[in-house]
Amino acid sequence: MEEYKVLVIEDDESAKNFLGRVIKKEGFSVLTAENGRVGVEIFEKEHPEIVISDLKMPEMSGMEVLKAIKRISPLTQVILMTAFGEVDTTIEALREGALDYIRKPIDLDILSLSLGRAKEKIAADKKLTFIPKVLVMEDDVTAQELLVKLLEKDGKHVVSAIDGEKALNIFKQEKIDIVLTDIKMPIIDGLTALHEMRKISDDFEAIIMTGYGDEASAIKAMHEGAMNYLKKPIDFENLLIFIQKAIEKLQMTRALKYRTRELELANRIIQESTTPISQ
Repeated sequence: MEEYKVLVIEDDESAKNFLGRVIKKEGFSVLTAENGRVGVEIFEKEHPEIVISDLKMPEMSGMEVLKAIKRISPLTQVILMTAFGEVDTTIEALREGALDYIRKPIDLDILSLSLGRAKEKIAADKKLTFIPKVLVMEDDVTAQELLVKLLEKDGKHVVSAIDGEKALNIFKQEKIDIVLTDIKMPIIDGLTALHEMRKISDDFEAIIMTGYGDEASAIKAMHEGAMNYLKKPIDFENLLIFIQKAIEKLQMTRALKYRTRELELANRIIQESTTPISQ
């Protein structure tokens, strides 16, 4: 699975490090620069697909960074970070080709949305196929290994956990697209783990695996956001069909969020263009 590179240009050291950690959790590799001049130099050497830059910086502003990067590589996706009161500049940045802007303090949901839009555009330009990351939660080692082998053979990127606590820790550290979980898990059961995951992020789909007599719990899980459930022993053909449907639903949901954000940005440009100039 290709890992996109994100260059973070930020003169505040703590903010830069924080962003780096968040972006890595979203599944990207991260480069950092302390100002615009250094950022452009790193860009020319490393060719990251995405650049996130503060707008106001010493030596070279975010707007200057945007224009320099677009001259070098028009298809690079640039996201600017702005402070309150910089609306005029952010509108200009969108007109100059910036993908998005994020106001400080950073809204992590908007950051994730912007990164998702950037990834979508890069994949379209490169004609890449989406490869989901599937988290398999299964305490039976033999069953877990079989599921992992099957999903990897089907082209999925798979991580696994033998108990709910480990699964939750993986979810906190990595960008997960599909969660495949047994209901009965050690330490933290599957339903509780899913509930805690939803508190962290709603940007994933879940499929439940259930043994005899657990149907009521599986239905409860669906009421709380799981897409479907499979009875054990697992029919692998049905599992692959369910996962494909989960991928399609996830992509449709993300695409709707991306188009909604694009419409919001387009409306802001229009509003700014049609606002009468004060006398």
